[in-house]
Formats: sequence, C-alpha cells, structure tokens
Amino acid sequence: MPVLHTTLNLIVVKNFTLAPFITVFSYQNNIIGEIRIIRIGIINYRQTVIPIGVKGSYYFDQILKAGHKWDFYLAAFFGSCYTENNLGKRILR
Repeated sequence: MPVLHTTLNLIVVKNFTLAPFITVFSYQNNIIGEIRIIRIGIINYRQTVIPIGVKGSYYFDQILKAGHKWDFYLAAFFGSCYTENNLGKRILR
C-alpha cells in the first residue's frame, strides 16, 4: 500500500515547534459475496484516506539539562481526516 506523507517543522519560539502535515493513502481489494457455499459476486472496494493537521511539540531539553544525544518533548496532534469509500462494479459469477 503506497503512502505519501509530508511535514514541515517550524520553530515558533524557543523550545516550541509546530509541524503541519498531510498524508494520502489508498487501499483497494475485492469483496467476495457468498451465501453458504454459493458465490454470488465480487465487489471491487476502494478506500482513500487523507489526514491533515498540525503537531505541536514542546522540548524539555534545557529544563532537564539533557545532552545533545537526548530529546525530551511533549507533543499533541490536532487535525481532521477525510475518507472516501467507493464500491465498484459488481461482477456476478
């Protein structure tokens, strides 16, 4: 499943960053409809999902006097997710 993701980290003030992001991915599969042991058809199913939002992070490195090998932070995500479901042609067999 291919996924496209992009984000950009912006330093707002010292120790605080905002990172807007967008991701796009799509999933496709065939759903087989059956009644007991008799196959009644195949439906092509596709779903597209697009989350959009921003991540805010506060870094505690200076307060905790952490070295350059360490990163202590608290982060929160805010956003929304667009989803689209498509049921394609039904193929009777």
